[in-house]
Amino acid sequence: MNEPAIPEFQPCLLMRCGHRQTVLGNLLFGGRFPYAAQPQTLSLADGDQLVVHDDLPAHWKPTDPVAVLVHGLGGNHLSGYMVRVAAKLKRQGVRVFRMDQRGCGAAEFLSVKTAHAGRSDDIADLLDWVTGCCPQSAVTLVGFSLGGNAVLKLAGEAGSAAKWNLQSVIAVAPPIDLEYCAVNLSRPQRRFYDRRFVRQLCRQVRKRCQQMPAAEDLPSGARPRSVFEFDDCYTSRVNGFQDAQDYYALSSAGPWLKSISIETKILVAEDDPVVPSEIFNEIPQSDCLRLFKTQHGGHLGYLGVKGVDRDRRWMDWRIVNWVISQAFK
Repeated sequence: MNEPAIPEFQPCLLMRCGHRQTVLGNLLFGGRFPYAAQPQTLSLADGDQLVVHDDLPAHWKPTDPVAVLVHGLGGNHLSGYMVRVAAKLKRQGVRVFRMDQRGCGAAEFLSVKTAHAGRSDDIADLLDWVTGCCPQSAVTLVGFSLGGNAVLKLAGEAGSAAKWNLQSVIAVAPPIDLEYCAVNLSRPQRRFYDRRFVRQLCRQVRKRCQQMPAAEDLPSGARPRSVFEFDDCYTSRVNGFQDAQDYYALSSAGPWLKSISIETKILVAEDDPVVPSEIFNEIPQSDCLRLFKTQHGGHLGYLGVKGVDRDRRWMDWRIVNWVISQAFK
């Protein structure tokens, strides 16, 4: 796959640190983007539901391109990266579907089961639905962090995926080795992120249990202190895995990369404190699979200098450029 060079990522002044890129990239929303999507509810075979947010450009035609965005752990359709990328793609004439996974965002109280890193089957159901809405459109699937793992797993499982008109897949900071990433988060210098994720996840569980009698609560007396412990006592149990290690082994995208035959791009940063870049050192060589590794950027941060793109959000513009270049080949 002959891929044109991309602009080098140049971090903002005093932002050559993965932690700063990660934290400030999350805190600084990056502009005002009023919600103008049309939410649609998608029913799944087991009775749970997803919500899809349809950002439709004013002059979009049935043959124009489509992008499907899948959020990461603790995220939803209103996460900064989801909102920004959707708005920028929409301005370029791309119809965007932002997915709220099970138990997230507008789907928070519509699902008994929860989102997890291996939910490629839910994404497949969403792509079936999108193809029904837009049968003539070329589709690009974009996943962020945990959502990136799920889209890569789907790409490996799906083969050519011609039935979805799926032309390309993009994954940003995907934790393709889930157990390695969970252990990484438990290290002293990473515990800030580990504890933040766990607090957020536990609050979400309690809130769902208050609103949904059918939703499962944490086991009595359980006080998970890490993502691994949370996945071991809750995520794995609710979603039919034996334990965290079973969940990680069956849901990690790494083993599926060799099976990908769709044009796929993976963007990672060497200073990402959440998804360590060394897990990508031995990914398979393929004409379909291309890894882009930057020295800086943190986890979904990529706050760059002025003058390279229309704004400082370097990651957003790489996604926009990749979607546009693939869609209008």
